[in-house]
Amino acid sequence: MPSVTSPSPIARQHATKRLGALATPPGALGRLGDLGVWLAACQGRVPTVPVDDARM
Repeated sequence: MPSVTSPSPIARQHATKRLGALATPPGALGRLGDLGVWLAACQGRVPTVPVDDARM
């Protein structure tokens, strides 16, 4: 069984900083901004890799 790693706090910081640098007012993206930061932390990289085959 493959191991699951925890989200990267460093990638989370970089994504939060990148989101803050966008030319939109703070909070304008709402939950979408939060999801972008979460995805970056889970992938461990900024910018994120596109999600092509999402499943629930």
